[in-house]
Amino acid sequence: MKIYLDVLFISNLLISMLTLSVFSRLIHLKLSKRRYMTASVFSGFSSLIMLIEPKGFVFSLGITLIKLALSAAVLLIAVRYECIASFLSRWAVFITVNVIFGGICFLLWDSFGGETIIIKNYTVYLNVPIYLMLLCTAAAYVLICIYDRVMTVRLGKMGSYKAVFTYGSRSIVMPAICDTGNTLTDSFSGEPVVIFLSKRLYEHFQLGTEKCFSDGFHLIPYSTVDGSRLIPVTLKGEVYIRLNDGTVKHIRCAAGILDSSGSDKAIFNPILIL
Repeated sequence: MKIYLDVLFISNLLISMLTLSVFSRLIHLKLSKRRYMTASVFSGFSSLIMLIEPKGFVFSLGITLIKLALSAAVLLIAVRYECIASFLSRWAVFITVNVIFGGICFLLWDSFGGETIIIKNYTVYLNVPIYLMLLCTAAAYVLICIYDRVMTVRLGKMGSYKAVFTYGSRSIVMPAICDTGNTLTDSFSGEPVVIFLSKRLYEHFQLGTEKCFSDGFHLIPYSTVDGSRLIPVTLKGEVYIRLNDGTVKHIRCAAGILDSSGSDKAIFNPILIL
């Protein structure tokens, strides 16, 4: 069967867009559009590895190592590098998503034969019209969005939540509000931000002074209906959400702290506990 470069590139571009979308939801990380598209385009070009003819075990091992390096490169383009531990954990999730997708493609290949799907050098070639690939990708994206919407509405109706913020030896518990409108993302790390409205935390970390910067806080823009302001954010500490059934979920996020004249409360996006 002939392999057309444009079909190879577009099919792997679309596949990468889907796998990155699933990956970002699994790790509760919002990808910037620029990084998301750049990583997808890079993945499309990296599919040219399919054209290499493996010859023997050593050559095949080399192809495997190259494919792993390419997947690491895609991840580094899509997600800002923080530390080796964070990268390795995210890489493991990203590889798992791709392996599952590859398994689905293998099942389809086994069902429909090699005329529709070709798998070679860990790369998939879809021998279908480009317009059909675009339609299928759009349909898959719509299904992902519908799933997100249904789950967030369901979680919003589940009842009360508690947020726990632990920093060093200090730990504080407060009521938490599930709000899809909290889409705040730390511009430095790309992590979602759980907002803590707490006078106690604000005064403890002296967030109105320069001392807060020595405690690992930095400022990012924060928009409300009243206008824009800066919110102190830290990646240090741990955030947990306690569900009304007693389940406690550790949340990978940044913590933003604002002064409050009322009672303490936290605001988080429900996607973080999906």
